Amino acid sequence: MQNWKYISKMVVRRTGFPFEWLNRIVFEKTVAHMDKQLEREESLQREIEVLLKGYFTEQVKTSRMNQERQGLKLLSKYRKKVAKAQVTVEDLKQVERLWPNTAFQEQFAKVVTLIEEVKKLHREGEAIFVEELKNKRGDLRELVRDPHFGEAVFISNPKLHN
Repeated sequence: MQNWKYISKMVVRRTGFPFEWLNRIVFEKTVAHMDKQLEREESLQREIEVLLKGYFTEQVKTSRMNQERQGLKLLSKYRKKVAKAQVTVEDLKQVERLWPNTAFQEQFAKVVTLIEEVKKLHREGEAIFVEELKNKRGDLRELVRDPHFGEAVFISNPKLHN
């Protein structure tokens, strides 16, 4: 949206709203945080895929060779939870106990860490949005008082003024 500043008096479509007005009500902090969260979610999905397609398969083979029935049941349970990004720190503790110092355990830990980061970013994002919304409501109220705003509304919807 920063490039809009180069065409300062340009009208957006046929609404009559200058770009400056739209820039005033952009949620910049929220958008920046959402970009960060989206990047982290994409990273999480990549790591989940690595865990599901590689490390789970290898750990299942190892557990079958060692005839670990309980381990195979847990791997089945965790595969479903990982696919839904629902594994927890408690699940990680159990994985660390059953398969310590393995590549599977390390990748599982990476996924759990990313899940926790995404949850944290989501909570932070909601707080950032709420705070920015308070500020933008004030900006919007100020904008509505501008006489040119009435003109822009009239241009976009003349029937509103009849």
